[in-house]
Order: sequence, then structure tokens, then C-alpha cells
Amino acid sequence: MNHEDIKQVLKWEDKCEKEKEAFQKGVAKGYRMALEDLEIIKKEGEKDVN
Repeated sequence: MNHEDIKQVLKWEDKCEKEKEAFQKGVAKGYRMALEDLEIIKKEGEKDVN
């Protein structure tokens, strides 16, 4: 491998790392929104029972 190849590989690794972080943040955000929706559904359900 020459110097340019190594630079290219490092660039790809950096890009993959950023995409992985973005994906994990997206999953966490989706999970948090789903939990909030569940709380709302529970509250609505309690209203229906009363």
C-alpha cells in the first residue's frame, strides 16, 4: 500500500464511523419517540376506562 491508499482507507473509516454514529442517534431518537407514544397511549387508555 502506498501513502494515497492509506489516506483513502482512513477517509473511508472516518466516514463509516460518522455514519454509524448518525445511525445510532437515529435509533435512539426513534426509540425515545416510541416510548413517548406508548406513554400517551397508556394515558389515553386510562381515560377510556374511567
